[in-house]
Amino acid sequence: MERTQRQIFKQLLSVIFLLLVACGRTGPITQGADAADSPLWNAHALSGVWEYRVGRSPVMADGSWLWAQSEQDDGLWRRLGHARALPMRNGERELWARVRLTGPLLADPTLALPVVGSRPEVFLAGRKLPLEALPHHVWEDYRHHERRFLVSLNSDYAGTVLTVHLQSDGPRIGILRPVCLGERAAVAIELLRNALSTLLVAVLVSLLGLGAGALFLFNRNDRSLLYFSLTCLTACLYFTGSTGVIGLLIRPAPPSNVVFTVAAPLMVLSLSMFTEKIIGQDQFKLMGLTQYSLGLGLTAEFACILVDIRLLDRLILWMNMLMIAALVVLVFSTVSKAKHGDIDGKILLGGLSMSTLIVTPGAMALSGLWSPTGGLNTIPLGFLSFISFLAAVQIRRFMAVHRQLGSYSRLLSEQVQALEKRNAEIQTLNSELRRQIELRSDRMIELLTRTRAENAPAPAKPLQVGQLLGEHYRVIRMLGHGAMGCVYEVERTTDSIRLAAKLLLAQADRSAMIRLVREARILAQLR
Repeated sequence: MERTQRQIFKQLLSVIFLLLVACGRTGPITQGADAADSPLWNAHALSGVWEYRVGRSPVMADGSWLWAQSEQDDGLWRRLGHARALPMRNGERELWARVRLTGPLLADPTLALPVVGSRPEVFLAGRKLPLEALPHHVWEDYRHHERRFLVSLNSDYAGTVLTVHLQSDGPRIGILRPVCLGERAAVAIELLRNALSTLLVAVLVSLLGLGAGALFLFNRNDRSLLYFSLTCLTACLYFTGSTGVIGLLIRPAPPSNVVFTVAAPLMVLSLSMFTEKIIGQDQFKLMGLTQYSLGLGLTAEFACILVDIRLLDRLILWMNMLMIAALVVLVFSTVSKAKHGDIDGKILLGGLSMSTLIVTPGAMALSGLWSPTGGLNTIPLGFLSFISFLAAVQIRRFMAVHRQLGSYSRLLSEQVQALEKRNAEIQTLNSELRRQIELRSDRMIELLTRTRAENAPAPAKPLQVGQLLGEHYRVIRMLGHGAMGCVYEVERTTDSIRLAAKLLLAQADRSAMIRLVREARILAQLR
């Protein structure tokens, strides 16, 4: 059994490693100077340094925005060191960002522009360009979350300045990464390729969740299976919605931004409940408090969706704080259990440590502290690693139950064998007793046939309740009487078993005695 357990864990680790390798790369995106040497059907990441400023732009005499002009430079533009980093705007609701375009000569140059904000406007050399929004749900027209647009450029775009104008009342605003440039078909393919690893992680996690849900249907006493299934399925919704390209695959487009906004706290809530079921409540009852708070927050989010979707923005900051608090309590409880030697706590702590190492590069890229040169997407991979450790906890618990059931089965088998052996001994003893009864009955019949009538034994006197018959039979009550005798219910004093005893009461001849003995012989043969 121990060897089988080690083999299963080795196979699980091998599968995790292969999945990480398979999902780690989302496809190369050509950078900077290498873009000119790329095939025309290979989109590349937009190079150049973004500059930004916040506030409302002055209006020129012709009605155009001053800050949209490529030659405008009053020294107040600030460099945005990383395209993913969202600038601090000090309460301003408008953002202007610009970059000088570089790239190869293309027949149909198209820019994939992911932004956070509403009412985006794009200007090329001061001229406003039309935006083509990727398929999305109508709800997302009111959202201030991630949106992706396609911008058609002129073939002589190289060297011109691209300016983006965004507005948002929400907590986030800015240009997201990567901004892809290439032929129109190549850009669409690149969008799908960038989301491929995340979508693959979502599919794998959903399969784990469906498997755990099926097991819960067969074993509804184990709530950890239900919570694990909910964690996986809500994670699938979160990662699927966060890709932002589901509209390219599913028509009509689902409300992906709304889905992953609600799925995130639901995922943290189910994860907290799973952890509590595995390692137990923390001594300060903080885990239950954070679960209750997340439940109230989710109720408020669903109410906002039903009443006015625009109200959902006001809850994002509070829900993020609640999720962070729940995760901190989860980590604290896991570390506490691991210190006390709990094996499940140690496995969960190992999963948290490994997933943190994997997620750190992606988090640094999100915050703008590090610019990766490849298409490595570590955040979904880190979560896949953590889910794998959660699955390892379930596998360990299943194997522990299997070992316990095996121990019970062996113990029950030993008891059955002992009972069978005892039963065989009893059957042998019964056979021997029957043989002795038959022999003695035959001997008594032979003696009675030789005995004269005047030498026949005197009949027994009637018995009283509680009187001993012989040495081991106590009279309970009379069951009935006839011409030749009475039948009593007696109790054997050695084992308290109730039996029936028949006695001759009247003066009986030899034939009556012989019949009584034959009756005893026949009764002894019954099973």
